[in-house]
Amino acid sequence: MSNEYVLVLTIKLLLGFISAIVSLMLWSKTRDGAWLTMVLGVIFLYMKILLNVLNSFGFIAYDNIKISGIVLIPLLFETLPFVFFTIGMVIFLLRIRKY
Repeated sequence: MSNEYVLVLTIKLLLGFISAIVSLMLWSKTRDGAWLTMVLGVIFLYMKILLNVLNSFGFIAYDNIKISGIVLIPLLFETLPFVFFTIGMVIFLLRIRKY
């Protein structure tokens, strides 16, 4: 593993951790459904980073769970954050009803 890759992983972990903590603090202040789904999206993005790091170092192997030849866990962690972001924005748009 090259030094550049380790540096990129470290920066991703640090910034992901900061964004997850700040999003949880924001949600605890607002207690809003739209923000809750946005926070879940950020947390799933951070979990994706953690899974990639653990897989890169060989601590876990998530390639075992496959459906029709598609590895399930990376697919979920790649798509779920954007599903939550979309749901949060739709909730917000429905609430303001100015679409």
